Amino acid sequence: MPTTTNDIPESSPGTCVLDEQTRLSSLMERLTKRVDNLESEKQRLNVEISGLTSWTNKMVEQSVKKTGRQMCQTGRKCVKLEEKYEMIRLSSKMDRLTNKVDNLENANQRLNVENAELKTTTIKLETLNKVILDDLKKTKESIESKLVVGEGKGYDSHHGHFIAPVSGLYLISATTHSCSNQHIWSEIVRNGERLASMFGQTYDFASHTVVVSLKQNDQVWVRNHGQLTKAHAWEDRNYCSFSGVLIASS
Repeated sequence: MPTTTNDIPESSPGTCVLDEQTRLSSLMERLTKRVDNLESEKQRLNVEISGLTSWTNKMVEQSVKKTGRQMCQTGRKCVKLEEKYEMIRLSSKMDRLTNKVDNLENANQRLNVENAELKTTTIKLETLNKVILDDLKKTKESIESKLVVGEGKGYDSHHGHFIAPVSGLYLISATTHSCSNQHIWSEIVRNGERLASMFGQTYDFASHTVVVSLKQNDQVWVRNHGQLTKAHAWEDRNYCSFSGVLIASS
């Protein structure tokens, strides 16, 4: 039988080294191409980045300008709002001042009316005062002219008072006569203190007599009280009288 042997020839050391160099050379070429591709990609990306940066800067600048315009518009709106608010405030203040002026004018009108009423009242009071003074003058003249007895100088015709010339016991008498459809309230007083009261209505006579102890210079007189009334009197008729008589000195 023939002997079998391996047909694959054995590799020599030189052949293995050559194959490894070929493989490494091929790998280096692929790596070089890969680096070149990466460099190209890097350049392309740098271009895109530059473009994006320029676009971004442009957009930011436009946005800043737009924001600035909006802020200016907002500022102008704020100014307008402030002006409008100021106008409203001034208008409200003007309304208050107008109301105050109206109130003052109304108060002035009321004061004018009251002043006119006061002037009318003053004229009436002056007229009434003149009438009263004339009546007092006539009464004084009537008292002085109709003084019946004046012994002892005790009657003060100027005031209508009886003044005790000496201390003692006195009889005091008074009579009044009322007018038509009128009442008369009167009283006898000593130094302002009531001793007796009298009342009459519609031509009534009212009379009172008291016996009282007086000190020297004590004053006794007849006065109206309650409300202002008039006594009925004629020039030639003695409807009303007042007298003081010393009964006994002390």
